[in-house]
Amino acid sequence: MAQYQTHISFSVVSGAAYAFMGYSMFHIFPEHLLLAFILVVIAGMLPDLDASHGMPARELSGLLAALAPVILFEHYPNLRTAGSARMSLVFIVCYLLTRILSLRTLQIFTTHRGMIHSLPATIIVFQLSYFLFSDLYWKDQVYLAGAIGFGFLSHLVLDGYTNLDILGTAMGKRSGGAPALKILAPTWGLTFFIYGIIAALGYVMSNDYFPQIRLQKTKTETKAEIKTEVKASSSSATAR
Repeated sequence: MAQYQTHISFSVVSGAAYAFMGYSMFHIFPEHLLLAFILVVIAGMLPDLDASHGMPARELSGLLAALAPVILFEHYPNLRTAGSARMSLVFIVCYLLTRILSLRTLQIFTTHRGMIHSLPATIIVFQLSYFLFSDLYWKDQVYLAGAIGFGFLSHLVLDGYTNLDILGTAMGKRSGGAPALKILAPTWGLTFFIYGIIAALGYVMSNDYFPQIRLQKTKTETKAEIKTEVKASSSSATAR
């Protein structure tokens, strides 16, 4: 497996290439190009989150802990008017809880070189990232979500390349580590669960482009149809 410094260098090169592609082929806005570059570099470290005591896990937990109070203040603006003492208390408690819980969750539910190092995980990361940028135009939304997916995949590709041991395999030895481009989980139950998540997220994503395949209409759509029918019936009654 590649070292941490190697992943950083490869992510920087991949991010620059991805940003250049967005500029030359898709004419993406400059701020989105810069954001895409940063996202590729960060996502290039994400698969190593399953090493809960490693550098990527500590850095991500610190990033989430810093963002959590900001998100909390954004959704509950009344906290910002409660005075500096309460704001400081909320910020510190939120920071500590997020950092501790994120690291603890990684320790409990992940194993090193487990399913986070897999192609299904790459797809799920891309899908979740797509919803993260739901307020953007679809082209920018897909481009930025693709930056995270591309960075995540670049990590797996580099791990897979450095995991090759052609000479050792030819001599009947296997010195490489766990495969980095896994498509199946250790158990069939976990495999079906992961691919079920992919299917569910894919269905929700498809509603943005193919709304006619929805299984159930939203309340807004139902109310709009009822209003249309009422107007049509009242118009026909007036005509009579």
